[in-house]
Amino acid sequence: MNFRRASGFALDASLFLPVRCRPLLALANRKMLPMNKRPMAPYRWIPASPDSAATIAAIAVQVHPGHPERETVFANRLALYSAGCLLLVDDGSRNILGYVLAHPWKRDHSIMLDQIIEKLPIWPDCFYLHDIALLPETRGRGMGYAGIAAIEKIAHNERLPSISLVALSGALPFWTRNGFQPTGKPVSPDYGPDARYLSKPL
Repeated sequence: MNFRRASGFALDASLFLPVRCRPLLALANRKMLPMNKRPMAPYRWIPASPDSAATIAAIAVQVHPGHPERETVFANRLALYSAGCLLLVDDGSRNILGYVLAHPWKRDHSIMLDQIIEKLPIWPDCFYLHDIALLPETRGRGMGYAGIAAIEKIAHNERLPSISLVALSGALPFWTRNGFQPTGKPVSPDYGPDARYLSKPL
């Protein structure tokens, strides 16, 4: 499936970020990674445009077929906190090959799948990573690590002390390699019996 956006990427995508966040993606994309984790393809993370919900939903169907979410959920996250919504673009083809969604939240409060959020907390105390998804052709090239680094930069800029997430069954080793640890807090049963709530201090 071709995820090329009809409008292309001729505009500077950093315009979609608040001024204070614009330098952060460049830093994250240049972050030095171990040799076995460095990108090996012309991929990079860019800010998602406000009309990216359909593209994100199409990728989510492929990557998470057992955990479906409506397109309106992704539109909701884009509207609530666009600075935490990033897309993985292939510089050659301009195809979109992945996404990451995150936003300020309250520690130890996981969010149900397919849930619309009416508003963000007034006093957040963590950054919540809703999802990161990569199409198969991008995997093993360090782009998951680069996406997490980009989110960590944004969370740090928001002065939030930690990042939290729900790890699906089988994903725990990836997250623990990135410094996340189980907290023992319960998660919504729609994630599956083996899902775990994880946190990482910043």
